[in-house]
Amino acid sequence: MTAEEHIIAWIESSQPHYKKLLHISVPGNFLSDLGRAHACMNLAAEAYREMIKGGDAWASDHDASTIIGAALAISKWELEA
Repeated sequence: MTAEEHIIAWIESSQPHYKKLLHISVPGNFLSDLGRAHACMNLAAEAYREMIKGGDAWASDHDASTIIGAALAISKWELEA
């Protein structure tokens, strides 16, 4: 599992973060692509902070590109049927 996948898996297992992920994944929930991109980045950064705080990840295992990669993965995430 990559670091980005780890962040996504953590989001999927955290109720408040998962709720945000679901909101982001619905087309039309944002007025612009910029707003959606901002929400993706915020969710990735928030999840990363919580993972570090809770001991689920170590800061030394991640860098800025990990968070950006997770934000990109969030933007492409779809609910599996």
